[in-house]
Amino acid sequence: MNFLKFFFTIWAIFFSSVTFSQEIPSFQGNFLNLTKEKIDGGPIVAAIEDLRLNNKVDFAVLVVDSTKPMEIEQYSIKVAEKWKIGREKTDNGAILIVAIKDKATRFEVGYGLEGQLTDALTSRIVKDYMIPKFKNSDWQGGILEAMGRSKNILSSKKLEDPYTLNSGGAASVPKSSSNSATNIIS
Repeated sequence: MNFLKFFFTIWAIFFSSVTFSQEIPSFQGNFLNLTKEKIDGGPIVAAIEDLRLNNKVDFAVLVVDSTKPMEIEQYSIKVAEKWKIGREKTDNGAILIVAIKDKATRFEVGYGLEGQLTDALTSRIVKDYMIPKFKNSDWQGGILEAMGRSKNILSSKKLEDPYTLNSGGAASVPKSSSNSATNIIS
């Protein structure tokens, strides 16, 4: 009888770890697209470099089909822990995760940036600037909007001000706010 309890306990632990885990990708550069969607990484990498050089911020973008079975909040924390974006002493890193099939996106911001890239502001970026682009399957445009709006905030400008990225982003008009992990298509 004890053998059966032991066997089922081991089986349950193994099964739950296999079934309910999502592999977190290794860091392979500041832009990683793991979907079949064609997203031109050149302008995004240029925008990331622009933020690094002009705002002293380390930024990374990860695009996946899904974070399931994890929710995007849990998944983004695991990515941040694995990738370790930002400098150790200043914790000045931010990761933008877009889960296309889940229709979800999230900023994960290091402690050193939380005073500037607040949950309220990143939520506005997602809802007001990214979602309109994503509704038209313009993944690159939505990501570049996030980069440009982040640059505005980090440069002490208003969120809705026009911005310039090395990739040539353009401004749009804000609407309203929601929470950090927001559905792409509402």
